[in-house]
Amino acid sequence: MTGVDENVGDTTVAMAINSTTVTGTNSEFLTGKHNLKVGDTITISGAGSSKSGVEGYEGYDETALVTTVQAINSDTELIVNHAASQAVSGAKIS
Repeated sequence: MTGVDENVGDTTVAMAINSTTVTGTNSEFLTGKHNLKVGDTITISGAGSSKSGVEGYEGYDETALVTTVQAINSDTELIVNHAASQAVSGAKIS
């Protein structure tokens, strides 16, 4: 899998509707646990309209934003290539 380490603990993210900016809490996008790189595919729970996971199992999401990391600006901010179709706060990232 490319993207975020599955074990991200208490990391959550927020996105405004129609925005490509992801703001993290306890995220360490540059320096820590995520091991993110530009070009990685990530999933943000509740921020889009894609299905993610296996229906009937924990973590299944019918409103996920599946997108690609375009830039990592800091430990708490990244830019993705698809805008959120729904605003989220406290969302999980994988």
